[in-house]
Amino acid sequence: MTLCMAIELTSKQFCSCLVAGLISLNVLMIWQAAVFKHAKVQNLCGIKYEQDASHSNISINMQDVLSTYKQGSWEITWNTISIAQNAAARTRIPNSILSRFQIIDAWVQQSRARRTGHVGENNFETLTYWSKLKLFKQNIIHVCETGFNAGHSAVIFLEGDNRTVYHGWDLGTEFSAAKVVAGKLSQEYGARFHITWGSTFDTLPEYFRRERNHLCDVVVIDAEHTYKAVLFELQIFKHYLGGDWLIFVDDCHDNDIMRAFDKFLPDLQGKLNVVKYKNTPHGDLISPGFCQVSSFIKSSMW
Repeated sequence: MTLCMAIELTSKQFCSCLVAGLISLNVLMIWQAAVFKHAKVQNLCGIKYEQDASHSNISINMQDVLSTYKQGSWEITWNTISIAQNAAARTRIPNSILSRFQIIDAWVQQSRARRTGHVGENNFETLTYWSKLKLFKQNIIHVCETGFNAGHSAVIFLEGDNRTVYHGWDLGTEFSAAKVVAGKLSQEYGARFHITWGSTFDTLPEYFRRERNHLCDVVVIDAEHTYKAVLFELQIFKHYLGGDWLIFVDDCHDNDIMRAFDKFLPDLQGKLNVVKYKNTPHGDLISPGFCQVSSFIKSSMW
């Protein structure tokens, strides 16, 4: 703020300077509150704020700030998903996908298999996965996902667009639901469904040594939730992206997963659209958020 005030700027330029500077310095993010001590302003760039009883602190919610800004050839958007937005998103998810979620849950319950949390618990993320498929114009969309779990994200793509061919990688040992559901999906979707079992540290390099011409249009990273594993998988897939491509990284918010995502971004070439979503936790929704990067420059909204 001091830097922005130290140079002569129009009011509009001042606001842009303030917002971009705070975001880039990671002092303010969409989902965080920030405090400016001893501020005397009554209005700050149209951003709502609250003063404490002593009028010595001003708390600003970055959800009120224009959340898209430019960084070189990147367009970066920060987005907090409210409880209301998450609930509203469910009304836009195709019934065929929601029905598949119920079928999968029944399979898991009947087999008494183990699974972990899944994308189906997040309506907004489910809607985002499905809605982005319309960006692709080709006849076949290759989806590559690490971390199959119980297959909820797989059926978003398989049910959401009949052009999809799904390729999944999973340990197959940590959560027993994976092999139960994979067997069912293989029977139902045939040549559109492929799964590889084992650690991605071994199976991803081996797969692409064998399938050198295979390109991924959509990549979903949701396997081992460590900095090392996420960065490793992203760096493998970057060599096998299609002409237009989209990458999702699940559970990506202010943690090792996001740090791996941020470390990876400079490895990509050309103009990028980057979106970081922060979830508002409630009910069964425990995922902190998800990240997205794509070659579609105008893909930040549905």
